[in-house]
Amino acid sequence: MKESTVIGYIHYTITRCHKKESIKMNRIEREEKDSKEYYLQYYSDNGLVELSRENVAKVEAMIHFNSSYSGEFKKKCEELSDVLLEKKKIKKEEYKELIMSTVIAIDNENSTHLNSDKVGRSEITERLLSLSKSEMLRCLKNPKETNYRLFYMLEKDTSKNRNNPSFASKFCHYMCFYMFRGNKEQDNFSIYDSVVRNALPAYAKYYGIEINKKELTDYLYYQTKIDAIIKKSGAKISRNGFDHLIWYTCKGKNKEINI
Repeated sequence: MKESTVIGYIHYTITRCHKKESIKMNRIEREEKDSKEYYLQYYSDNGLVELSRENVAKVEAMIHFNSSYSGEFKKKCEELSDVLLEKKKIKKEEYKELIMSTVIAIDNENSTHLNSDKVGRSEITERLLSLSKSEMLRCLKNPKETNYRLFYMLEKDTSKNRNNPSFASKFCHYMCFYMFRGNKEQDNFSIYDSVVRNALPAYAKYYGIEINKKELTDYLYYQTKIDAIIKKSGAKISRNGFDHLIWYTCKGKNKEINI
C-alpha cells in the first residue's frame, strides 16, 4: 500500500472517530465543552486567578449582565460631575440636595451601610458641603497633590465612632469614573474592599513584593500595593479592572487567601 494511501486512511479513520464522538454528545455536553473556552485562567501552581486583560474582560461582562445596580448612583454622579465641571449651574439649595442624594445613592447601591449609625449620611453630606466646588474637583482630579484629602475626610469616624473607608473610596472612585471618562483620572481611586484586601498578601507573595498586612487598613498603602502588584505582573489592566477581577473571584471566601 502506498504511503499516501496509508496516511489518507489514518486521516479518514480519525475524522470518522471524531464524528462519532460528536454525534454521541448531546447538546448540553457540547455546550459544556464549548464553555471551557470562556473559563477564567488561573495560575496553575497556586489557584490564584491570573491578572490579565482577558480575565478582566470576562469578569466585566459577567458583572454587566448580572449586576443588580439600578443605575441611580450613576445618574447622580453624572449630575454632580456636570456641576463641578461647571457644565451646569444650580442654586445653593439644589446643590445641597444633589450632594445628599448622591451620597444616598452610592450608599444604597454599594451596601456600605453608611447610615447604620443614623447620622452617617448627613455628616458625610456636611463634610462634602464644607468644600468649595473647585476644591472638591481638585481633590478628585489630583489626589496626590492634595494628599488624598477627600478620601481621608470622608473616611474618618462619624459621631457614632463608625469608620467609613469603603464608602469614602467608592464615592471618590465613582465620581472619577463618571466625571473623567476616557482620561487617566478615571482610574484615580481604587475601591477599598475587604475581599480584595484579604487577597493582596497572596498576590504580593506570588510576585515577591513585601507587604505589611496590618498597614493594609491605610488606604494609601493599600492602593500602593495594588499598583505594585499590577506593575510586577506585567498585566495591562486598570485599578478598576483589578478590583473587579479579585472581588468577583474571591467574594464569599471572607478570609485571607493562603498560597
